[in-house]
Amino acid sequence: MQQQKHYRRDIDGLRAVAVLAVIIEHADIGLLPSGFLGVDIFFAISGYVITSSLLNRTQASFRELLLSFYERRIKRLVPALLICVLISSLLFALISARPGQEIWAGIWAIFGFSNIHFFREQTNYFSNSADLSLFLHTWSLGVEEQFYLLYPLIFWLATRRQRLAGQMMAIAACGLVGVCTLSRLMAGSALAFLPEQMRGLGVLPPLILALVIILLPVGMMRLRQSDWKSDYGLLFLVIATLSAMSFYGFVVLTAAQSPAAYFLTPNRFWEMGMGCLLALAVSGPKPTAPAAPQALAPGRRGLSLAVLAAIIGCFFLPISWKILSIPLIICLTLLLIGNTKANRPASKTVDQILSHPMVVYVGLISYSLYLWHWPLLVLTRWTVGVHGWSLALLFPLTLLIAMGSYHGVECRFRHASWAPSQQGSIGRGLAAQLAASSCLLALIHQPSNLLFTGAGRDEPVDLASLAIRDTTISISNCGQSSAASLRSCWLSPRPGRPLLVMLGDSHVAHLYPAVGWIRARTGIGIATYTTAGNAHQPFPTVNLGQGNAYLEALPAKAASINGFYRAVYPSIRPGDTVLLSSDLGRYFNAADPHSNPAFQDWLAKIGRLATDLEPKHITVVVVAPFPRFASGGGAHCQPQWFRPSLDAFCYSTRSAAEVTAATQPFIRALEKLAGNHPNLVVFNPTRLFCSASTGMCRNSRGNEVAYLDGDHLSPASASHVGAGLMAFLHQHSLLKQGRPLPPSRDIPTMSATSGGTGATP
Repeated sequence: MQQQKHYRRDIDGLRAVAVLAVIIEHADIGLLPSGFLGVDIFFAISGYVITSSLLNRTQASFRELLLSFYERRIKRLVPALLICVLISSLLFALISARPGQEIWAGIWAIFGFSNIHFFREQTNYFSNSADLSLFLHTWSLGVEEQFYLLYPLIFWLATRRQRLAGQMMAIAACGLVGVCTLSRLMAGSALAFLPEQMRGLGVLPPLILALVIILLPVGMMRLRQSDWKSDYGLLFLVIATLSAMSFYGFVVLTAAQSPAAYFLTPNRFWEMGMGCLLALAVSGPKPTAPAAPQALAPGRRGLSLAVLAAIIGCFFLPISWKILSIPLIICLTLLLIGNTKANRPASKTVDQILSHPMVVYVGLISYSLYLWHWPLLVLTRWTVGVHGWSLALLFPLTLLIAMGSYHGVECRFRHASWAPSQQGSIGRGLAAQLAASSCLLALIHQPSNLLFTGAGRDEPVDLASLAIRDTTISISNCGQSSAASLRSCWLSPRPGRPLLVMLGDSHVAHLYPAVGWIRARTGIGIATYTTAGNAHQPFPTVNLGQGNAYLEALPAKAASINGFYRAVYPSIRPGDTVLLSSDLGRYFNAADPHSNPAFQDWLAKIGRLATDLEPKHITVVVVAPFPRFASGGGAHCQPQWFRPSLDAFCYSTRSAAEVTAATQPFIRALEKLAGNHPNLVVFNPTRLFCSASTGMCRNSRGNEVAYLDGDHLSPASASHVGAGLMAFLHQHSLLKQGRPLPPSRDIPTMSATSGGTGATP
């Protein structure tokens, strides 16, 4: 009854607006570029609702408060999530020969940690490849569930154990000072961490941060004037301080490490924290007598309508504005909720919109709608493709499934008695999670994926498939320790043929199929190491500063690839070739690489490498950046009975002018360097995919897609890219051994680190 007393229809109406915006944006029909802001609305609402709920249970003991809170959360969230993940995983196993990676994400989602999983995978939420990730949408559920784990403890400490909470505040303040120190006091400029596209806005983003900091003492001054401060003033201060720290991290990391800013809870805490602060602010001191409801002033009625219109308008903003649009949507959401709070009627127009029965119903089923809409979209992309007719069927199907999930799962389990005690209900919820994850593990490890209904079960169609056929050279084998890679990633050449030493990140690995094609026709030898995956970096290795997600792993990976090169160096003979290929745009500013000290350092090291190898008559080939496309052809672009025609999503084109603009700065810098070193040449692959006559670049040849994703070649590119690279090597006389020298080409060992000046450049 108490919950019903404080129920607000307008908040469910706002949930409906948020979930519909997310669904429309995910459908990729171009209508709402920033529909993803609906998730941020959910975050703000969650903070407000959870705090309001806890404020109504302040008389409970610590044990009662926690058990009651976690029982309600488990009953509310877990059953629908488990059913959605299990059914979606089973359907995905029917249409994917290798469903393991996506199902693993489902296991992470079951336990509320999928956001951490996607961060570790360095997933770009806004990339086209993310549209094929079955459970990507559960990252936001992970953020909320991690918030739910922490917030009741903070609430209790700040309201019941204020002395201990004060000590924790002092520790948090020291932590904030430490963060500022580690970030070198914002590198001397607040603008230094902001995205390139935001720098033109001058001081506006730092101004937002300054306003948040200024509002903290203002809010506390108001608390000093209220009797309410003795109960909740410290909680307000704690949440406000943590939110300011969180917002600082969000602003900084949006530029320095976007996945961390997007996926990790500490950098999203401020959004839910602002909702908490609103709930505390509007609760105020408890009145001695209930106040009679009063009509809303005309100014406030107009404000509510203007705020709702502004919220909808934010969905039309460009994605590139997200560092501004996210704080803006949070402020507007809180303004709307606060202006239409429970003890004051809203504007008649706004109330008619948000409290309309149909809108409220969509809000009530919004959790199930959010759970199911994304897997259904992904499954559609993997099968018949997303077209006008398929969306026309998909939208009502999503609505029907969400209604069934809400009435048949959410309502049934939410109000049912799971066990005689609250801890028993929590235990059964955890047991259900463990049972569901066990089923998913069995699905992952089924022999040869017996459930797959398509053809070509063993055909490689993902990044793990980047390999040289019938050898141990693969992207997974050739990125291990140097010693292991020497054993697995060395193929001796035929007599009179050169050795090709290939070094770099995943962009050297995506050349494996093409180089394997060349080896089959020429007999060249291959020695290779790739830094693909965690701590990816180019070769020669350089200090990448704050732009890399795995700074703590970089030294180990750098030492490994450098150790591989030093071990191979004594075995390199005249006429051999060292080929370097890396995704340069990932590390250096493509628009102006010369402004990046790391790029200048990398160029200098390549120059020293060429100088070191010139006396041995070794040629260094640097592969210029490949054209990047909006999509590529993975497993979802293989013809199957359930995929009668390939979706247009598989094919991508770009104008040659665009590609040239993106790659030319790198090519000019490399060619200028090559002009100073006779044994340094640059291979430009652009002409393999771009036509001078049409002025267009394509990621395919005929119906065959030559890319796995937006920037990695597929095994299907072997002959096309192999022929182009082989012609280039012939042109520079790099396919014949210059002067064969004894001893024989045995696989070197890690002790072979001497010889010449084979130190890492």
